[in-house]
Amino acid sequence: MAEKPAPEAALPPWHSLEAPEVAERLGTGRDGLSSAESAARLERDGPNELAAEHPPGWWVVLARQFAGPLIFILLVATIITLALREHI
Repeated sequence: MAEKPAPEAALPPWHSLEAPEVAERLGTGRDGLSSAESAARLERDGPNELAAEHPPGWWVVLARQFAGPLIFILLVATIITLALREHI
């Protein structure tokens, strides 16, 4: 038995729709949402904000500096130079 496609899959992309059709699908109008609708959506969906992420610690930033292959090549070259005492 074939599965039914998701309802969103049948809809055309948002950028291809005319502005009045987009406003109708989003349940808004030319003047925006009413205060009651805004409050209802805030209650239903929560505030429109991203969750704050903690920045990585300084040790993580430092460790990332040594993650590239070129850094390993330079570190090996430094060790060989120091071992051979061929300083410039």
